[in-house]
Amino acid sequence: MVKVVGKSENGSIPTNSLQNKCEIGIRGNKGFPSDPGIYVPKTFFDEIQAKISEYSFSSLSQCQVNKVDDTCIEVVTGILDRHHDHLQVYIKKVDDHYLLSDGGYIFSDIDVDLVDKDDLLKIKNKLQDRLYVSINDHNEITLLTNKHDFFVNLQNMIKAQISACVLL
Repeated sequence: MVKVVGKSENGSIPTNSLQNKCEIGIRGNKGFPSDPGIYVPKTFFDEIQAKISEYSFSSLSQCQVNKVDDTCIEVVTGILDRHHDHLQVYIKKVDDHYLLSDGGYIFSDIDVDLVDKDDLLKIKNKLQDRLYVSINDHNEITLLTNKHDFFVNLQNMIKAQISACVLL
């Protein structure tokens, strides 16, 4: 079960039940049949919540979704890092895509001065080549995805965070 923290813009708290999804979403019109099973989210928060809920059978079934602000959603996974902190993924909407990010946490947690620069570069290249993530100048792991590949790339982002911790 996905735990939701925060409320949607209309004040209701989204849950996994179809009835509540239909109350906070828009049914019918916009080319969709008036089937109560069709859910069109109203807000970015509702949209991400619905996507996470679709995959409740996965490792994300124990995650928590938080609204950081109107443009950013935080997904706190049930997966722990080496400090026993939960791994987090930040999601921002960019046009019709989603930008997934670790917020710079993974590489900022590592004392980069103690790690050989060549080893660090090899680790970054492995992550980029194998999991299709990008690592910017601020050592932030990012991945741009669309709605169709959202779940696969969300898992790739989590795998990149775990791999970075293991490879160091």
